[in-house]
Amino acid sequence: MWHGCTHIAGLYPLRTVQQDFLLYGADLIAGLGFRTIKFEFSIAYNTTKYPNQDFGGTAANFTQLAQTTPFAAVFADARFDRYLLSCFSIAQPQDNAWAGKWTDAVGDAVETEMYDLAIHLATTYPTKEFILKNWEGDWQLLNSFVPQDPQRRAWLNAYIDFQRRRQRAVRAAMRDVSTGGRVYYAVECNRLLDDYGLRVHRDVIPVIQPDMVSWSCYEVIEGWTEAGGSITDQAAIEADIAAKMERGKTLLMMEGMPAGTPVVLGEFGFPQEAPYFPGTLDAVGMLDAVLTNGVSLGFAGAVYWQGLSNEEYGAGLPRGFNLWSRNGGSDTVGARNALGDYYAGIL
Repeated sequence: MWHGCTHIAGLYPLRTVQQDFLLYGADLIAGLGFRTIKFEFSIAYNTTKYPNQDFGGTAANFTQLAQTTPFAAVFADARFDRYLLSCFSIAQPQDNAWAGKWTDAVGDAVETEMYDLAIHLATTYPTKEFILKNWEGDWQLLNSFVPQDPQRRAWLNAYIDFQRRRQRAVRAAMRDVSTGGRVYYAVECNRLLDDYGLRVHRDVIPVIQPDMVSWSCYEVIEGWTEAGGSITDQAAIEADIAAKMERGKTLLMMEGMPAGTPVVLGEFGFPQEAPYFPGTLDAVGMLDAVLTNGVSLGFAGAVYWQGLSNEEYGAGLPRGFNLWSRNGGSDTVGARNALGDYYAGIL
């Protein structure tokens, strides 16, 4: 099982003079030994996602963003073999367009943008692997972060078309490329364990039959987070992680995912620096539980969220979800934490 780390919207360090935030974070991740890294491609690339990074201009679509000097440098970096790109259309930056705003014209633009990106990546970097994907599809399908919110079946039809077009674009690109290249499309789900309502693993993946499936698996570690957490014993939480990971993998196979489809843990992490993180729990042990069970259950890869925290519980105070701590307002990171040390030992 391969290991990856995310670099998206980190809140530090402040590279205001250097203007190289994207490159600085990628260098940290490569230096730790990761050969897989995850980025976001979206209209917010030069604001909230990679602030203080000189892109040399404005990108109007995915391909133009991939061609900017910072991304071209990272994609050519010999220290990385694999890239996951969470893609939100730049050419058609509708906010969840399937929720009442989906048209053939929007779909055509989305499909063309994805096809052009896949062609560019496959022909420019034929020895590298790229996994293009959505982000947490169940939240997208629900158009909400509340699992119990009402759902509209009309949105499902549009969402299936959204995913179908993106998968079709990648497959068409791979058919049309004669120089090799390994570009795949993954559909990401994030509410596998819910036993009600419309869900991506039941209602989308069996229809799309994607190249890969990604599971953003925070639901695996629910039960202790923030106020009202029910598990405070380390052995119990590690056993709970194992049981939920096995249940999730089983549900994917039971609900119609084609046999042999690679499944990756596309996102997981622990807010180990937040004051509500239970003092009785060891984040390193929990990380080890996810990775150990990931290997035994046959997951193809696992991507940690993330190198640099993108959330705070107070001004200047990261929640965790990081491998390097903040060093105040410095233009460099603080110390590598215990989770970073763990990865340094296995990579």
